[in-house]
Amino acid sequence: MSASGDEQIRRFAALGNQALLDLMPLHAPLQEIEAKHNHKRALMLLSTECLGRSQTIFYLVLGLRLWDAEILGRALFEGTVKFAYILESPLTIKERLVEFSEVLPAISKLRWHGKAEEALGALGDDGSLGKQPYRDMILPPEELAEIRQKYPREERRRIEARWGFTELVTAISKPGGAFGPVGRSSLHRYMVSSHLTHMTYEGVDMPLERDDRSMERRNAVAVAHAARLVGDCFELTFLRAAAIRRFLNQPVDDMFEVRKRHEGLLADLIEASEAFGQTEYGNPSASTSSTAS
Repeated sequence: MSASGDEQIRRFAALGNQALLDLMPLHAPLQEIEAKHNHKRALMLLSTECLGRSQTIFYLVLGLRLWDAEILGRALFEGTVKFAYILESPLTIKERLVEFSEVLPAISKLRWHGKAEEALGALGDDGSLGKQPYRDMILPPEELAEIRQKYPREERRRIEARWGFTELVTAISKPGGAFGPVGRSSLHRYMVSSHLTHMTYEGVDMPLERDDRSMERRNAVAVAHAARLVGDCFELTFLRAAAIRRFLNQPVDDMFEVRKRHEGLLADLIEASEAFGQTEYGNPSASTSSTAS
C-alpha cells in the first residue's frame, strides 16, 4: 500500500473516533427506559460494549489491520442487531430482556458444563488450582436437572435459533421494524467476517488475493475497505441511538445536528468507495474479484 493510502486510512480512523465520541452522549436517554435493575444493566452493558468494540475497530484501522477489524465488525453487528431487537417495541421489551439476560445465560450454563466436563475428562482432574476454572463450570446435579427440566432440548434449540443473527435481522427488517428492509444488507458483511473468523478457504484467500493485485488496485480497495469499516461504526452507533429514541418516542433533531457536524467525513468515505469502484470496475482490463470490499 502506498504512503498516501496509509495516510488516508489513518485519517479516516482518527476522524471516525472523534465522531464516535460525539455520538456517545446521544445514548444517554437509554437510562430513561423503565426495566428491572438487572435487565436495564444488561441493556447498558450491551450498549457500552458496542461503543467499546467500535473504538477497538478504529484502533485496528489506525494500525492498518483491516482484516482484523473486519472480524471484530461481526461482533459489532451482532451487538447492534440484538440491541435494536430488544428495543423494537415496549410490548416485547420485557420478554426479550428476560431471554437475553436470564434464559440464554441459563441455557449457556449447560454448554459450559459439558465443555468443562470434556476438558477435565481429557486432561484429568488432579485437584490442582490450574484446573479450578473448569471445576467452577461444573453445575451441581440439582441445578443441572432444574435447567434441563425448565428448558428441554427442543425448547433450548428454539430459543437459541430465535436469537441467531439471521433470525434477528429477519425479525427487525420487516416493514416498520427497527432496521426496515435495508437491514438485510448486513447479512453479506456478516458472512464475509464469518469466513475470516472461521478460517474457511475464502477467509484465508481474501487477504492473499488482495496482496496479489496491482499497487493501484490494492490501494483503492484498502482505502475503500477502511472507509466502509469506519462508516459501519458510525452508522451502527447512530442506529443504536435512533433505536433508543424510537423506543421512547423522542425527537431526533439533536442526532441529525451531530451527524451534520461530520458530513465532511461521511462524504470522504463515500468518495473512497466510489474511487474504488472506478478503479476496479471502470477499467475494462481490471479484474472483478473483490469479495470483501
